[in-house]
Amino acid sequence: MSFTGDIRLELTEKTPDSPCCRLAALTGMLLLGGHVTFMGMGRYQATISSEHASVIRYADRLARLSANLAGEFIAVRTSQLGERTKYQLTFRNQDAVSLLMALSLWDENAPFCVSGKPDPGLFRRTCCRQSFIRGAFLVCGWVSPPQEGYRAELAAPDEKQAEQMKRVLSRCGISARVTQRKTQHVVYFQDGEAVSTFLKVLGATRAVLDMEDARAMREVRNTVNRKVNCEVRNMDATITAAQRQVEDIRYLQETVGLDKLAPPLRQMAEVRLNNMEANLSELGEMLDPPIGKSGVNNRLRRLSALAQRERSRRGEIS
Repeated sequence: MSFTGDIRLELTEKTPDSPCCRLAALTGMLLLGGHVTFMGMGRYQATISSEHASVIRYADRLARLSANLAGEFIAVRTSQLGERTKYQLTFRNQDAVSLLMALSLWDENAPFCVSGKPDPGLFRRTCCRQSFIRGAFLVCGWVSPPQEGYRAELAAPDEKQAEQMKRVLSRCGISARVTQRKTQHVVYFQDGEAVSTFLKVLGATRAVLDMEDARAMREVRNTVNRKVNCEVRNMDATITAAQRQVEDIRYLQETVGLDKLAPPLRQMAEVRLNNMEANLSELGEMLDPPIGKSGVNNRLRRLSALAQRERSRRGEIS
C-alpha cells in the first residue's frame, strides 16, 4: 500500500466522538469529493465519491451517526485512467435535503437552495477545522512518500473550494498555494515542516512517526554528504596548492639553486619537495625546530614570491 493509502486507512479507523466534528468531516467529503444535483420537481441527489471503498463506508458511518441517514452504496466501473472501480454513497430526494440541512448547506436564497460554501460557524473550533480537512483529504488528498520528498495536495473541484481550503489550512498554521491542473484546482504545499504539521492536523499518528524518521535519516545523510564534500574540497585545494608550491621550488632549484636560499627557506623547500602530500601542520612538525601552520604558510609564500620575481627577471610568463 502507498504512503497515502496507509494514511487513509489510519484515518478511516477513527470516528470523531463529537457530533459537530462528524458533521465537519462529512461536509469536507461532500464539498471536495462529491456533488449535489437538482433533479427537478423538488428532487435532489447528493453523492460522495471515492476510489476507495473504505472511504465511502466511513462517510456512510458519519451520516448514520450525525444525521441518522443511510445512503445507497454503489460500485461503478469507469474507464477513466484505465479500468477501475469508483465507489459512491448517494442520498436521494428527502434524504439528500436532510443531509444538506444537517451540514448547513441548504440555503433558500442560493440557486436551487444549495450552498457550496460551508457555514462559517463550522470553523470556529479547532477540532472541527481539523475534521473538515480530514474529510476532504480522504476524498481528494495525496501526500508524497517521505523518502521521495515533501509535498501534499488536495484536489478541489473548483477555485472557490480550493481557496476555501487554503484559508482553513492557514488557520491551522499551514501556508498553501493553489494551482490549476486540467479541470481541478490543486491546493498544495511542499515544505517538510508544513507536511508534518498537516499530518498532525489529520491525526495520522503513524504517518507522522514515519515522516519524522525519514526526515531524521535525510538530515543525517545530508550532514554526512556536506562533511564529505567539504573534506574533498579541502583535499583538492591542498593538493592544488602543494603542486603549485612544488613547481615554484623546483623552478628555484633549477635556476637559482636551493643552496642560495636562506637556511629557513632552504629547509622548507627541501621538506616540501620530499613530502608532497603533507598538509601544513605535518610540514611544520618536520622542520627543525618545528613551527606552526602560519609559519609554514609564510615560508611557502616567500618561496613562491621568489620564484615569481625570478620569472619576471628572466622575462618568463608565470
